[in-house]
Amino acid sequence: MCAIPPGATMRYGALANTVASGPRAVGQVCRRNPLPILIPCHRVVSSGPREYYTFAEGLATKAWLLAHQAQAVAISNDPSTTMTYRAA
Repeated sequence: MCAIPPGATMRYGALANTVASGPRAVGQVCRRNPLPILIPCHRVVSSGPREYYTFAEGLATKAWLLAHQAQAVAISNDPSTTMTYRAA
């Protein structure tokens, strides 16, 4: 989960394939994650019509985190927002 970049998502099944496991096992790990902000389980998404997230306000929190991170990545990639630092 920590290898999924901010603003990006990965499906449960795809993540399971990278660790030689199953999607349900990945879901259980996400569900039991004690540090959901530091270990970004909100970046793992369902391939089906149902989505899950148990931290804070549930799916509303997951949607907000994903949108916030996508916006932050877009801003950091925008050359017009780049700051130039000069040595004093």
